[in-house]
Amino acid sequence: MSRLISIAATIGLTCIPLGAQEAQQEQQEQQEQQQPQQQGAQQRQAGQAGQRQRRPGGFRRRSFLNEWKPGTTMVRPGRYRPPDFPAPSILDYKPESTLVTEEHEVPSARFPTVDIHSHHRQPMTPERMASLVKEMDQLNLRTIVDLSGGSGEALRKDVDAVAASAHADRFRFFANIAFEDVGPGFGKRAAAQLDEDLRNGAIGLKIGKGLGLRVRKTDGSRLKVDDPELDPIWETCGKHDVPVLIHTAEPMEFFEPIDF
Repeated sequence: MSRLISIAATIGLTCIPLGAQEAQQEQQEQQEQQQPQQQGAQQRQAGQAGQRQRRPGGFRRRSFLNEWKPGTTMVRPGRYRPPDFPAPSILDYKPESTLVTEEHEVPSARFPTVDIHSHHRQPMTPERMASLVKEMDQLNLRTIVDLSGGSGEALRKDVDAVAASAHADRFRFFANIAFEDVGPGFGKRAAAQLDEDLRNGAIGLKIGKGLGLRVRKTDGSRLKVDDPELDPIWETCGKHDVPVLIHTAEPMEFFEPIDF
C-alpha cells in the first residue's frame, strides 16, 4: 500500500499518496524544461516573421537610438538598436563557430598605420575628434578613413571641420550613394552628386552591401553592379582617379538558419 501524507480528513483535505505526488512533481519538472523550448520556437517564428517585413526596395526598416539604453546593442559608434526579437533561452542557444584561424591580439601597431575601413557617426565635432585621436594614439593609428562620409552638405561640413581642426591629417572621408528611386536617370543624378562630393574633399566612394543583396530598381528587379544605369557613377570615379570600395559577397553564415 502506498504511503500516505498524513492530512486530517476532518478538515476536508484530500489524502494524496506519495507515489502520486512524486509523479506530479516529475511531470511539472518536464513541463518547466519544455517551456523554454516552446518559447524559443515562438521567438524564432516571430523573428522570421519580422525578417519578412521589409520596406519597398528590399530594406528592412530599422530604428536606431542615439544613446545606450538597457537591452540595446551598439551597432555603430553612437547608434544603438534593440533586438529584432526576444533573446533565446540559454537552453536553446547552441551556436556553432565556423571561425578557423589563430588569434593574435595586437594592442598597438609597431609602425604608424592607416585604418582604411572605419565607420563613424556624423557630425564630426571637435569633441568627437579629440576622443578618437586619443584612442588612435594608443593604437599607433595615424589616420582613419571614414567610409560613412555620406554625401551633400553633411559630408562637406565634416570635411571642413576636420580641415579647420588641429587634426587635419588624421581623418579622411569616402562618399556614399543613396540608392533610392533607382530608375531611368538615377545614374546621372547620383554621379552629379558624387562629382560634387569629390570636389568637396571626399577621397573615394564606398558602396554598401545593399547593392546586389537588397537594392531593387523601381520596376522591382534587383539592381546589379554591372547595370548600365550605374555607368555614370563609375565613370565619375575614373575621372577623379579615386578608389571604390564595394562588398563583393557575404559570409555563408549570413544565409544560414538562425542557430537557436
